Amino acid sequence: MICLAAAALAVGAVLLLLPRTPEKKFPLWEESLGQKVDSRVSFSFVGIHTGVDYGDTVMDEVEVSLHKGLDGPEAMGGGYLVEYQYEGNWYTVYRPEGETEESYLGEEREVNLVKAVPAGLFQITGTYRIYLTDLGYCEFTIEQPLGSAVSQPPQEESLAQSEETSETW
Repeated sequence: MICLAAAALAVGAVLLLLPRTPEKKFPLWEESLGQKVDSRVSFSFVGIHTGVDYGDTVMDEVEVSLHKGLDGPEAMGGGYLVEYQYEGNWYTVYRPEGETEESYLGEEREVNLVKAVPAGLFQITGTYRIYLTDLGYCEFTIEQPLGSAVSQPPQEESLAQSEETSETW
């Protein structure tokens, strides 16, 4: 009996000492391939909106401001992905499926862009970056878990309330 308790205690201690990687907490975990950056643009982080109703699902949104120089692009592809920094390396944790629409930027020098991500993607604290295909990325830090891991639309009576209380971080 004492040996069994000691063995269980030893197994528990070993499990506590094993490294805990966050990869199971994300919908995707791939080592970053390194991304192309357009030197004619830069980004600044605006915020995260949680619990946004997309009809049949609820998503979170990352909002960034794109700043472009005089010779900056007038259009951009719609592709994007989200990466997470873990132990000095970047990992892709979300990439939307299917085609995304191209955006016309025109002659505007500053354009706010909003990209949808799964609800609860930012449950792990740390450094993230959103990469906009062939343009570059915007880094931001999550200091406390945001949103919920729920991907169902809110009930109709609570829809107005959830729109009023969407978090922006």
